[in-house]
Amino acid sequence: MISKFCVFCWRAVSGYSKQPKRSNFFCAKHKANAETRITHQKHKRRLIKALEKKNIHVADDQKKEDYYSCLSLQVLKLKGLPDDELIRKACDQKGFCNLIEIIFGISKKSYKQTYNKIKVLRVLKLSNKKHFTKAIMMILDKEANHDLVSNIPFELDNKKAWLTGLFEMLARHEVYMTVIEEKVKSGPEKGEGENKELRDKLAIRINEMKQEKLKHINKRLASEFSLSEARISVLHRQLIENHKV
Repeated sequence: MISKFCVFCWRAVSGYSKQPKRSNFFCAKHKANAETRITHQKHKRRLIKALEKKNIHVADDQKKEDYYSCLSLQVLKLKGLPDDELIRKACDQKGFCNLIEIIFGISKKSYKQTYNKIKVLRVLKLSNKKHFTKAIMMILDKEANHDLVSNIPFELDNKKAWLTGLFEMLARHEVYMTVIEEKVKSGPEKGEGENKELRDKLAIRINEMKQEKLKHINKRLASEFSLSEARISVLHRQLIENHKV
């Protein structure tokens, strides 16, 4: 199933279509056109790096649609949704005000940076799901306007579907705040020397295999270096991006 959320943030995808295509995975800010390509690539690198730190690897030797669909799902492993029991308890709440307090309580515990933005809504008397959702979307995106938030990327009529979609949006925003917008620390990281040595060796072998016109390079490398094929695929892509192979 294709998510209606952008892979790299919490916004709704721009021009969503039920047909599988690359544009189904990005909002207007991340479409990788002439104006946004640099931001797209920077945010993609930061997300992949955060996933790799959790030992989560997404093989890139697949169709672009499948790759971005898989990458979008992995985002929620960095900051997940509330468990089904919490969702069920929230669904059982009588009265919209009580339900909102449950949402704020979960957000304060699980999505701290996001909660610090949306907590101002606690003093407002928002009377229904649509108004509450749009208010959150406006607060999370300082550049949003009423036209942008008219496209709510999840169902409103079903309470469970609404809560699940709302928490997914909050979780994705938390990932964006803690991973995508996190300032990159200067200086070498632990294991960087070892990783550089591995990449150098891989680059040499990949170039040798290309000269020999061998097929299934990633599979051969996985066996040779005792690494998973998915991990080799990630490293291979990085070497290509850095013009090493």
